[in-house]
Amino acid sequence: MRYRWLVWVASLLAISCALADGPLPSSLNRYDDRKILTLSKEMQWRRLLGFSSPQSRVSDVKATAFFLSRDGRRDPLREMNATLSAFYSSSPQDLNDHAVCRFPARFLWLSQHFDFQEIPVTPDECPGYTDFSLNGDVESISLIYATGYLGNPASYYGHLLVRLNRHGENVRESLDDTAINFGAIIPDNENMLVYIGKGIFGGYDAGYTHREYFYHTHNYGENELRDLWEYRLALSDSDRTLLVAHLWELLAKEYTYYFFNRNCAYQIAQLFTVVTGENYTNANRPWVLPQQIVQAVNGSAYRGTGLVESIDYIPSRQSRLYARYEELGAKERKRVEQAAHRGSPALEETIVGAEESQKRVLDTLLDYYQFRQVKADVDEVPDIEREHRAVLMRRFELEPGGGALDLQGEDAPHEGRPPSYFSVGLQDGPGAAPRYTVRVRPAYYDSLDAQGRSVAFSTLAMGDITVSFGEEGSQLEKLTIVEVESIQQNKTGLPGDRGHSWRLSVGAEQKSFSCADCLAAKGMAAAGYSSSFGSDRMVLSGFIGGGYFATTDTSEGFFVEPSLQLNWRLSGKVNLQAYWGEQHFYHSDRQRQARLDARVSLTTNTDLRLFFENRDVHFFGLSVGYYW
Repeated sequence: MRYRWLVWVASLLAISCALADGPLPSSLNRYDDRKILTLSKEMQWRRLLGFSSPQSRVSDVKATAFFLSRDGRRDPLREMNATLSAFYSSSPQDLNDHAVCRFPARFLWLSQHFDFQEIPVTPDECPGYTDFSLNGDVESISLIYATGYLGNPASYYGHLLVRLNRHGENVRESLDDTAINFGAIIPDNENMLVYIGKGIFGGYDAGYTHREYFYHTHNYGENELRDLWEYRLALSDSDRTLLVAHLWELLAKEYTYYFFNRNCAYQIAQLFTVVTGENYTNANRPWVLPQQIVQAVNGSAYRGTGLVESIDYIPSRQSRLYARYEELGAKERKRVEQAAHRGSPALEETIVGAEESQKRVLDTLLDYYQFRQVKADVDEVPDIEREHRAVLMRRFELEPGGGALDLQGEDAPHEGRPPSYFSVGLQDGPGAAPRYTVRVRPAYYDSLDAQGRSVAFSTLAMGDITVSFGEEGSQLEKLTIVEVESIQQNKTGLPGDRGHSWRLSVGAEQKSFSCADCLAAKGMAAAGYSSSFGSDRMVLSGFIGGGYFATTDTSEGFFVEPSLQLNWRLSGKVNLQAYWGEQHFYHSDRQRQARLDARVSLTTNTDLRLFFENRDVHFFGLSVGYYW
């Protein structure tokens, strides 16, 4: 108590320093300096300035235009004083340049604590902001999740968007709504290796942009064939208005982009935190993934209820085609194949039978030709459009309507397992003592546990490490820096649905189970073709590839490898993978490998795995895993 006067002196000095950006107008003299100091420490104010946590010393926003004080990026008190002062400034010729119009979310928040009757401008008078906010006609806000896309490293883990939904319109059909995207600003024709390196180590600026929702649904669902999931949020009117206003403030403001932890998932999670106060990221993990945010938001409480009020699945063009094809009978599939191969001249003789059957065949062909346009070369498009028109005209000859297409989303991201994996196990073989194993995979999935239609049987793993322990001590069994395997299922087998599969991996592993310590660097790439034979449970792939696998940096490590791989989903809980490959090394040495893996899902977050491998010697193992 005897030192209370020192606290008051320190507070006054802090306020005096904050006033260095300029004195407050006389109209603000009625505001208590202590109140301003207290409010500047509130977490919601700090979040509006881009401070992600109470411990943050610097705002995530690096754009100087986002701050009214020269020290605002580091000092919330100075920024509050500068903001209050700027609110009372006279109206400029362009109202969009006034502080209230530039920072409507700050105005809305501060107006809960101060009387702003004398301020010359209100947010409702700001042309740019009112246009962006649809004149207050935003009925709801949705979180959009796009499934992973193995054609672009930045989209491997999926992507998040924010959607502003208008009043009185169907959420799914209103494609002219506004969509907010956060992404890195990447130069055209950037080299892939440079792109990956700069993305990981913060070499790019990033920011929020907005455009019609239709653009993203077309790009993701039609061009990249990615399913979308929409999570409509149950925000109150005041929180929804504050979030829209804050989005306006953030548009075109630069951030530093980091692929693993300052990405779209992290920044959009921070957006929602501004209005809910909930933390949707895990500070103990050095990575943030879109699916993690979806699961956190979907499981979050909000004002006595759940934050998510409804969920909508928007299938890609490919998912719609596959769903229709799977509903066809054997004869109907044969008719689709004949029409696809022979074209419109064959329609009259192939589109036969009961009218409902004809509808199913024609509807499948309509989806097929629209799907074909996505992958077709430019010179093929006119022919595909002609065939599509012919099928459409034939469909118009029948009664409208038809069997409802079952498009229930499989492996919904909010219901899926967490993306990180840990397991303990045992492996054994002839002539060696058993060894215990520990495996940690920070992200994301392998061919046995991949979820979702678009990545079924594929692999995306980074930082996957396995260590073993035994009588001879511990050793590193395998390190996967990155492994990507894209399996194109080609379910229909129709022309145009015959994509190529590929794999790429970089890391290190033991060359043989019989070797005590023969860790070798390994890198390889392969391309091939896959076929599912019309099934969604099985796919057979053949690859030809090459790479380097050796304990020394000599030319002897270079190899060429043909391989076969069978993936089989026996049930919703049991997956199998059989692999055979033969590596032909530079000096005619060769190493043959055969391996069988099985995974049994015990619960959503646990599994049991078994394997048998023959590589010089045969050995087997089992493990129990936990997803976290």
